[in-house]
Amino acid sequence: MNDRLLNMTELMQKLGIASRKTIYNWRKQGMPTFQVSKGNPRFDFNEVKNWMKNKTFVERNDRNE
Repeated sequence: MNDRLLNMTELMQKLGIASRKTIYNWRKQGMPTFQVSKGNPRFDFNEVKNWMKNKTFVERNDRNE
């Protein structure tokens, strides 16, 4: 078991997310974060996965149809 905290880039890679904005938005919505130093959040991958399981996501379609 690896208890190492992930930085934002590592978390994005594990989740397959391309935009930091997604992580920033999720943090505002209560995603578990550890603030190690100013501007350097860290994430426990298992806690993030559990948070995501209990979170309701809404699909957005930004294209004008």
